[in-house]
Amino acid sequence: MTEAVKMMTTGNADPRREGEELGVIDEIVQGDLLKAAVSFAKKVLEEKKPLPRIRDMKDEAGGRCEGVLRPRARAGGEGVQGYPAPLEIVACAEAAATLPFDEGRKVERERFARLVGTSESKALRHMFFAERQTSKIPTCRRTPRFARSARAAVIGAGTMGGGIAMCFCQCGHSGDARRTTQEALDRGIQKIKGNYAATVSKGRLPSTRWTSARR
Repeated sequence: MTEAVKMMTTGNADPRREGEELGVIDEIVQGDLLKAAVSFAKKVLEEKKPLPRIRDMKDEAGGRCEGVLRPRARAGGEGVQGYPAPLEIVACAEAAATLPFDEGRKVERERFARLVGTSESKALRHMFFAERQTSKIPTCRRTPRFARSARAAVIGAGTMGGGIAMCFCQCGHSGDARRTTQEALDRGIQKIKGNYAATVSKGRLPSTRWTSARR
């Protein structure tokens, strides 16, 4: 219960291995996902075990909502301070743990319906869609034009320095990333490569350009 409320109120999911240990994930696979899914389904059928249903699961942590989870949510420890949703999530978790399944669902639906009409919910939804629309403005170039320069130097290759170096790369500039030690520089370059790989995998970039790295 505690881990579930933590994920719901912060939006931060546990790493895959921890999720498997908590029972949130049935199996972790690599390679061909479709083939692995079919194999998993066949295994479940062959075992002929009763399929677990959420309504049949029991949780004995309902009493923790009042004593532990609710104060933490109220203080902003399990959510964003000032928003009503974290406390309502705790209330729904409490209902799920202490009431019959159908009654708990009714409580959750009522709380959700009330939250949807709040100014916080409307503002967050507006911001969510507004951010995504900025990448679809037809008059804006995907890669802005900048004045050409012979070379750029970025001092530091941490979170901010790495981001600046990536901006230069995407604009076609060559340059150097500099740090005080080779170890720190290597970490920064690996972080940049990881960020680019993730962007390419999502289809946001067709290719990548890399800065040269110098100590």
